[in-house]
Amino acid sequence: MKKKVFARQIAAEFIGTAVFLTAIVGVTENTASPFGSIAAPVALGLMILLLGDISGAHFNPAVTLFFFSRREISGAQFGGYIAGQLLGSVAGVALGSTIWNKGAGLTVNTGSLLSTPAVIVSEVVATAGLVWLIAKLASSGQGNLIAPTVAAWVFAAGTFTSTHAIANPAVTFGRFFTSSGAGVEVNIGIELMLAQFGGSLLALILITLLQGAGKTSSKAKKARKAASKK
Repeated sequence: MKKKVFARQIAAEFIGTAVFLTAIVGVTENTASPFGSIAAPVALGLMILLLGDISGAHFNPAVTLFFFSRREISGAQFGGYIAGQLLGSVAGVALGSTIWNKGAGLTVNTGSLLSTPAVIVSEVVATAGLVWLIAKLASSGQGNLIAPTVAAWVFAAGTFTSTHAIANPAVTFGRFFTSSGAGVEVNIGIELMLAQFGGSLLALILITLLQGAGKTSSKAKKARKAASKK
């Protein structure tokens, strides 16, 4: 893979994740808005539309892990994407805090609370559904539907799960560093991240059982190959 292409892919993952975290921090501060529940999902969908042809617009280590496990991205992409996502999540928290005049200084949320079964199940279900939808559309050459579908799932799962569907280890990681309403304590966050990766594994199992272990369609492969040459 060309170095310039790889650098653009990591930059896309960084930017998309950063904007998503900026939106999450913002909606927790702007409690007066009636559109708070849709702002973050819409921002995520728009970032997928904007950056999807560069990196695939994962913005989520659970999604990246899924495609790596299917050998659809390389080990270098796997590591680079996750680094970009984690750094982007922290940058997004800092930007969101600055926008709402909370200062750009980062803090680390510590505590002794533990998550509950409801929280773990919520994250497994939310993440599994998200990854399954993305994988289904990508494998069937319907990548143009991923942006609105992801936005719809994040909104829906955010409504019916007790965690409001974080469904993203990078989002959880970024929220370690804010004292706003979006903050997550590190010890609980680690459990959430494990549940989210477990959701990605569950999606892989379900897809393998119900749809077979085949990789993406030839149409989808051609689209990705074309994108990688840009």
